[in-house]
Formats: sequence, structure tokens, C-alpha cells
Amino acid sequence: MYCIFFSNSKKLNTIIENSIEMNLKTIFKNTLVIHTILLVIAILFGGSIIRLYGNTCGISIFEPYGWIKASVLIGSSWCKTLNWIGYVTTNIVENMWFHIFGIVFNLFLSFIPDKQNYNNRQTKQNI
Repeated sequence: MYCIFFSNSKKLNTIIENSIEMNLKTIFKNTLVIHTILLVIAILFGGSIIRLYGNTCGISIFEPYGWIKASVLIGSSWCKTLNWIGYVTTNIVENMWFHIFGIVFNLFLSFIPDKQNYNNRQTKQNI
């Protein structure tokens, strides 16, 4: 399936499928990748909801029909629901940014040697 040239070799296809599956597992185990994917999804979904809210519940100065539509829809359950969903998605995006900054900061801190390990290395070298 994945390898056209060796389609008769079931063992090779199994090895290729397992290696592809393992690579995908290691990629998705990385929390930074998962947070980034979720952040992009939340941004796209939240932006779409906010755009829909602006188009249906907002007032357009240049369209008189928009004045009538907005006066009917403002305060309706439709607009309140879209407003609430937009609010929730912006909170999710904000929290995701804080999580990503925390992950990057912890990744940075993992490369800084701590004093205890430095002292242990110094005593081992002196012995």
C-alpha cells in the first residue's frame, strides 16, 4: 500500500507501516505539537464564529438592510449564543498561548545545568 515497488513483499510493507505509525506516535506525543495544532484549530474556529457574529448581528453603516436585520437580531438567542461561543474560544486561545509559552520556557530550562548536577560532576572529577 505504501510502497508500490515492493507490493508483493508483505514483510516490507508491514515494516514500512509500523515505522510510519511509530513516527506519527512520536510526533503526537510531543506536547508542543499538540498544543500548536489545537491552537490553530481554536483560532480558525473562533475567528469563524466571530466573523459570523459580526456578519449576522452587527450593523453595517453602508447597508440599510443591515440596520433592519441588526435591529431584529440584536439581543436574540442566536446572537447571544454566537457571542458566548466567541468569548469561550478567545479564552481557550489565550490559555493555549500561556501553555505554549510555559512549554517553551520549560524546554529552555531543561538545557540549563543545575547547580546540584554541576557539583556532583565536580566531585566525580576530583576523585
